[in-house]
Amino acid sequence: MQTISNCKNCKKKCKVKKHYWKNCEKQEKADICILCFSSSNTNYGANLVCYAMSELIKKLGYSVNILNFDIEEDRDIKTKFLGEAFINFRKKYLSLTPKKKYGFQFLLLNYYYKVFISGSDQVFNTFNTKPYSKHYFLDFVKDCRLKIAFSASFGMEQFIGDEKLIYEVKKLLQRFNYISIREGSAVDVLKKTFDSDYGVQITIDPTLIVGEETFAPLLKDKSICFEEKYIAYYLLSKAYNIKQKETDYILNKIKNVYNLPLINIHSYPVDLPCGKVNKFYEVSDWLNYIKNAEFVITDSFHGVCFSIIFRKNFIYIEGVGSTRVKYLLEILGLSNLICKSFDDVHINQIDYDKVEEKLSTLKEKSVDFLKTAVNSYLK
Repeated sequence: MQTISNCKNCKKKCKVKKHYWKNCEKQEKADICILCFSSSNTNYGANLVCYAMSELIKKLGYSVNILNFDIEEDRDIKTKFLGEAFINFRKKYLSLTPKKKYGFQFLLLNYYYKVFISGSDQVFNTFNTKPYSKHYFLDFVKDCRLKIAFSASFGMEQFIGDEKLIYEVKKLLQRFNYISIREGSAVDVLKKTFDSDYGVQITIDPTLIVGEETFAPLLKDKSICFEEKYIAYYLLSKAYNIKQKETDYILNKIKNVYNLPLINIHSYPVDLPCGKVNKFYEVSDWLNYIKNAEFVITDSFHGVCFSIIFRKNFIYIEGVGSTRVKYLLEILGLSNLICKSFDDVHINQIDYDKVEEKLSTLKEKSVDFLKTAVNSYLK
């Protein structure tokens, strides 16, 4: 881990052309800047992680902004329309910086923030973040600023990148002052690829740390009415036509057990001149669909997280990138909820008193890590 250098005269050493400062003056100053996936127009979990992280920082007594950076800048109008719910959510609930596109704009952030946090979520997954992967390893942050990776995830059991990227990321990892990761397999990735575990600690996803009470304001902001009982399913594999037969079999099996209708909470169909397309629900509606369901079926990490937050009975259908989910379920004593095939469907009642007992300890360790890291520089 890096030792923070003296930041005296830091500003003088940074040569920035005067006409760039006009954009800087619009920058809203805060103690901490978070870099996560704040621009996703296709993922509920990514947006809710940003919300949970910012609320967690506020509870520690610090001001926070989320770095407004879009790794998918070239979106067409149709994509923005379908993901309009996420745009609305960010405008209402997230404190974002002015939008950043270029290298010099990132460098200017050093004048406005003392602490930078990468995470949570798959910020170390270079397959998802290319060609801007190094930004998520805080390559733009100066030595005199505190650099933290919090509940970071590689998203898979290996690092994606050539020898050059591995070399560059190794140097960037050494610059972090504190690193925590979200799953045990990430320790193996660090040791295997970067020859060190960097003294990392394991912390849990911020959505699980802040819990249901933090999402209460969002739950009130709903546009749907629940008059009948139902089973909710949030299946990314089904949305992208992966394992279609297997997932249909599992859905029908659980439907017959409960004798309740199924509701797809991934998206809903709308008719456009170009044909029928699927539009995403408002984020508050998505949360309410999980909270009010009799049972949840999901293959999503955050589908699992929010099922746990709202104390729902659920099953997890194993899919690509399942390592992080399996690790979470294992440490919470819920491995029996993993469905590996259509012959492996087990509907179990969850003892949430035992889960909460384990989760409480994990929350405390995670908050202590973040508090220690931030306070080491700001207090």
